[in-house]
Amino acid sequence: MADHPPPSSPFEPPSPPIVGRAHEQDILREGLAATLAGRGGLVLIGGEAGIGKTTLVSLLTSEAAQHDALVLVGGCYDLMTTPPYGPWIDLTAQHPMGPTDPDLPTVLRRDDTAGAVASMGALFEEARAAIATLSETRPLVIVLEDLHWADAASIDLLRFVGRHARRLPLLLVATYRSEEVLPDHPLYPALPLLVRESGAEHINLRRLAAGEVVELIGRRYRLADADTRRLSPYLLGHTEGNPLYLNELLRTLEEERLLRVSLDGWALGDLTTVVVPRLIRHMIVGRAARLDETLRYLLLMASVIGQDAPLDVWSALSGVSDDALLAAAEQAEAANFLTITSNGLAVRFVHALIRDALYESVPPSRRLIWHRRIAEILEQTAGASPDAVAYHYQAASDPRAATWLIRAGESAERAYAWTTAAARFEAALPLLAADPAAQRLSGSVQYHLGLLLRFATSARGLAHLDGARRIAHDTDDRVLSALSLAHSGLVRCVHGDTQRGVSNLEAGVAAQDELTPDEWLEAYRLQRTLTDSLQSDLSNEGAAAAAIATIASQQRGALVLQLAHVTLRYRDAVALGEAHAQQIKALDDDDALLRHTSTMEGGSWIDTYYGLGEAYAVLGEVEASERAFARAKSLYRAAGHHAVDALVVTQHAWRIQLPYRADDREQWAQWLAAAIASEQQAEGAHRAGWLPGMPRLPRLLLDAAWDEAHDIATNMVEHQPAVVAISAEVALGNLARARGDLDTAWALVRGRLPRGPDSDPTETVAMSAFDLAQLAAALALDVGDVATAERWLEAFDRWLTESGRVLGRAEARLLWATVHLSVGNLGRAREEAQRALDHASSPRQPVALLAVHRLLGVIATRDRRLVEAEQHFETALELAAACGAPFERALTLLELAELRAAAGRTDDAERLADEVRMICVPLQAAPTLARVDALVAQLAAGSRSPVFPAGLTPREVDVLRLVAQGLTDAEVAERLYLARRTVNSHLTSIYTKLDVSNRAGATRFAVEHGLT
Repeated sequence: MADHPPPSSPFEPPSPPIVGRAHEQDILREGLAATLAGRGGLVLIGGEAGIGKTTLVSLLTSEAAQHDALVLVGGCYDLMTTPPYGPWIDLTAQHPMGPTDPDLPTVLRRDDTAGAVASMGALFEEARAAIATLSETRPLVIVLEDLHWADAASIDLLRFVGRHARRLPLLLVATYRSEEVLPDHPLYPALPLLVRESGAEHINLRRLAAGEVVELIGRRYRLADADTRRLSPYLLGHTEGNPLYLNELLRTLEEERLLRVSLDGWALGDLTTVVVPRLIRHMIVGRAARLDETLRYLLLMASVIGQDAPLDVWSALSGVSDDALLAAAEQAEAANFLTITSNGLAVRFVHALIRDALYESVPPSRRLIWHRRIAEILEQTAGASPDAVAYHYQAASDPRAATWLIRAGESAERAYAWTTAAARFEAALPLLAADPAAQRLSGSVQYHLGLLLRFATSARGLAHLDGARRIAHDTDDRVLSALSLAHSGLVRCVHGDTQRGVSNLEAGVAAQDELTPDEWLEAYRLQRTLTDSLQSDLSNEGAAAAAIATIASQQRGALVLQLAHVTLRYRDAVALGEAHAQQIKALDDDDALLRHTSTMEGGSWIDTYYGLGEAYAVLGEVEASERAFARAKSLYRAAGHHAVDALVVTQHAWRIQLPYRADDREQWAQWLAAAIASEQQAEGAHRAGWLPGMPRLPRLLLDAAWDEAHDIATNMVEHQPAVVAISAEVALGNLARARGDLDTAWALVRGRLPRGPDSDPTETVAMSAFDLAQLAAALALDVGDVATAERWLEAFDRWLTESGRVLGRAEARLLWATVHLSVGNLGRAREEAQRALDHASSPRQPVALLAVHRLLGVIATRDRRLVEAEQHFETALELAAACGAPFERALTLLELAELRAAAGRTDDAERLADEVRMICVPLQAAPTLARVDALVAQLAAGSRSPVFPAGLTPREVDVLRLVAQGLTDAEVAERLYLARRTVNSHLTSIYTKLDVSNRAGATRFAVEHGLT
């Protein structure tokens, strides 16, 4: 490459701008300049076919090369021929790495598209590290073209690498056809994520306007003004400003001699004498018709091969000698139909529209013959892509397509490109159905489809698993029957059909217990492959034993987890889980088990520890729970199950950190750091999508970061299966209640427990049904509906007794105490509160203790035992500080303010009420703020203190007076001996009460009401 100095700043454009694209070129040049300075980024370029994306990118890559940047370009060709990670594979194939360059993961190299991958997270990290290392030697520009034909895994990898581009001398540029990216396309939801996560620039190319068409004519031809005035509307009318169509039409006019060189420059003929084809396809075919007949025939063959046509395949199909074929390729390149790739091994059509037009002009019968012949040629070619072979057999309506579609699906499955794998398997099913001898294989394919789709589209996944079970019944296949039954149960549990799901899962595990060792080996193979024997994996007795142990354990582990999560059978989960853990321990070979554990499996032997962690947590056995969770997390990471690892981290937050460890802030910080690491590795591991922030949700709720918590919880409900989403629904319900939106809170309760207190908690995810019942009782008490609250609490108690659950007992007694307090029965209220205190103390639950002490303080206040009440409130405040729970502090301060009011300490009560308001105004905690206002009004009515307009408190009037005098926030804070943040909170409350939005409005109010 040429040795050029880095560009000066501002970046000097080395070439004139493309017509109508000056702004877009500036964006790309700014991105290149930043990359050359070490700060990369991502640019997305969208637009319709022929709009000029490739031209724009070509100019960028040319300028990048002039500044000694390494340019790598990869593309997609269509959804059926592009393999998983297709554009990433293509860029390495077009630009082979040198001996000193870092190795990319094998799955991203064309020579080994089925290379071993430990996990998707590991693959992504390996790719990122290799790209980062590559960019250390010189700035790197990576172009991924035609992402509308990319698979979901390629887009996930772009998201992952894109987030790191800003810290590297790496410019990522991705192009796509906007009209192809519909809501069901994997790029559609990814576009806003790419912009948000990577700060991507998004260029959407438009068609050329009339003035720009005139400019294009002026640059290209020296025409008389009159001719330009004739030509420009003609071009615009026939092409609507599409640059490719414009260029093709101009080229056609030149070839037809309607645009020709004259003595005075260029001359334009009579445009009314010809009928210009309405479609660009006709223009391209018309141009091709003017070529030599042999060359045209070869171009048609190349179009059937694909957007990229390897020379060896082209030669074998055409029977033309290498020299003659190269000569033809050079002629086609000169005619602007093809380009010869940089490695000299293939030709590529200049634009996909050119290839499409030529392909459509090939007679269908001839296309069938050529597709079949191409597939047979590729089948004999070492390293041929199974996607390409399958595509050509499909296009030839040849039944051999089924075998190659399955191979392509398996290759995609091993590369964690599950969406692509599912598409290949589903395409194979109709072909298998037409072959009676392929019935068993069809069942196995449906089983794999059930696994692939189990998280993203449960209905399709279940349909395929049920189809596999029917075939297993018809063919007396005990292995397929047992596996598909158990997996269908797991899918139903995950997506909310819990009772049927657990029943199927238990029946499937029982059926698996009847399998022979040879059948277990067959089950192991079925989990991993449809076409390969895997003999090399099971070459010795130890490997076979480990394989059997792994597959025999996976659904038993899943059953332990589901018993703990969606039923009330916590003791059953512990008994089954401990027995299974002992069996695993007896093998004494975690490494062997992990080698045979795949993230494709629906369930895992590691789930046993996850389930034990959940069950022990709600049974109050905290140390046993933490040991089980820690073991599960360690094993999931070792197995590459990063998404499940992140789910375990999330459940650990709900079951251990929040109830039992909320006041250990140092442990929280350490745990959150680990949670973030788990999240980063989890992203992309399932096409259903991992949502950043899930493990942090409990902490955000406690921290009163309600807006962020609301956003995370809403995304979880929208995008996660029921087993994950229901905890977010509980969070949203509690937030709605705290903000006074009782209708929303009730709707969430009724959506999961439609029969109210008579609901069966196992009809939903039972683990969260307790939280929903607790929310329902509190909602009823908020409006004084004691009867409804009692019915919910009776159901709550019944579920606690049935399950043996410890977690939730303190909350149940606390709510019963509130019920008795609401009807004036202080004795029963104190009795229930004391029982709540006992439950919250053993095992110790800081947040529950906080709430219990607060209620005991309220009861003591009502009983005029003010010293005792003060002690309880002080304890509650200490716990709120230890837990870092500002809203809990506000609730406690409000009760303390009422105590001070009862003791006649009006000033203290007003001061405390002010602090409550400062906490609650930003949270929009309407019910609490209403109580504050009522207390302040009561204090004002019962004292000689002046009553200020709009419900302003004395302290707020102090702040308002100084603001009206023109003092800044800092000056007000200094004058009143307040923190600046406190002044800001006072101002927020003042603006709300006065219904103004700024200081000027507040000052005007102060002047009008004599408060200056």
